[in-house]
Amino acid sequence: MDRFGEAAERPPEHDKSFLLHRRKLNLGFMDLSWRNLGDVIRPWKYPLGHTRNGKFDLPRALTNEFSFILENDELKIVELSKRLETKKFLSLDLEFNDDYSYLGMTCFMQLGIQECDCVIDATFLHYSIMQNLKSVLEAPTIVKVVFGGCNDFLNLKRCFLIKINTVVDMQTVFDEILRSSCIQILIQALPNGKQWFNHYFKLEYDSLSAGEIQSAQIQRVASGTIRYDDFVHLFYADAEITKDHQLADFRIREEPSLTELLQYGTLDMHYLIRIFVFVSKNFPELQHCFDSAILRTNELLMKRYVPKSYKSSHDELQDTLKKFRKLGSISALTGEQQMLFHNIYAWRSLHAKLVDENPHFVVSSVDIAAAILGQVKSEDSLLKIAGNKSESLFTWKNTLLRLIMERNTFYNKMVLADCHNCGKIGH
Repeated sequence: MDRFGEAAERPPEHDKSFLLHRRKLNLGFMDLSWRNLGDVIRPWKYPLGHTRNGKFDLPRALTNEFSFILENDELKIVELSKRLETKKFLSLDLEFNDDYSYLGMTCFMQLGIQECDCVIDATFLHYSIMQNLKSVLEAPTIVKVVFGGCNDFLNLKRCFLIKINTVVDMQTVFDEILRSSCIQILIQALPNGKQWFNHYFKLEYDSLSAGEIQSAQIQRVASGTIRYDDFVHLFYADAEITKDHQLADFRIREEPSLTELLQYGTLDMHYLIRIFVFVSKNFPELQHCFDSAILRTNELLMKRYVPKSYKSSHDELQDTLKKFRKLGSISALTGEQQMLFHNIYAWRSLHAKLVDENPHFVVSSVDIAAAILGQVKSEDSLLKIAGNKSESLFTWKNTLLRLIMERNTFYNKMVLADCHNCGKIGH
């Protein structure tokens, strides 16, 4: 899938502010804040005491209030929070970018209720989200509806210290519907049901026996989870849902790209909340699918964050040497040079975690090898090789330069000293 749009090559100041905010969270409070997950995330069953109040028809003309809350609109978040506190359920999604950050950064937070859609610029308003929306998203009396929320759960914890609970993941609900062979309930009830079945399963519904339909559901479960556009089209056949922007650079704040991204983010919330209400109110025979999905989602909510893993220094060295061989420059490094590569790679990996940056943008593996091969003799030559990529090199160039110039001797001294970031010895 092609990427939609691209923000400035380097993160602007407000992006750096967000990364610094999340670096503080991850270095300081993260482990502490996750110790009591079990106190917040408890077993529950939908409808959570909410009455179904009879049938709910899917609205065909979808018109809503819409807000895009930008950097100077903190009061709007306060107003939104008060409004959400009165609701029984809301829909939620996050849009994410991980180009420049070791952990990535949450760019948009989308929230939806039946009367209102809202997109929040999370890179600007991260503190306001923590102060005003944390209580709403952690409230056990408000059902939060998501679709494929695994990454969103982690990002809420590590970006905003929000331990979201009382969650219904409609992607997981649909998976449970297939697992329990209940898809016919929806197919027969919806005007578009049979046409949708024929498209999604690539079979003719009317020509299949009950056993063949059940077999088709089992095979579909094995092939992976349903995409959001396929899910929506079961209920809204004419919905203009596209995933072309799924890999977009959500740091973009310039028109006309911004409008497209906002429309993409809003539609997720707009349809999801209505489909959730429609299915949960009109199909009590699917209650067991909701219950099973909630149990599965609670297991995900209890997960702690595991840092992103990158290649080992040995694998990275081999890949780097392959690139050099293609260029016809070298085929191998000496034993001492290989040891230096591993040492600088280890320093780079730790530094990337500390400053919340993608390791490649600290200094690339190719640049490390080039520096080891003697192309770096001074600070100027180091900046010429690596300065065109790195966000943080300018604050760490002296350390890297000494690693290159003094070789393994300096690395061995460095790992015996106290780290000024964490106070520990050994890196």
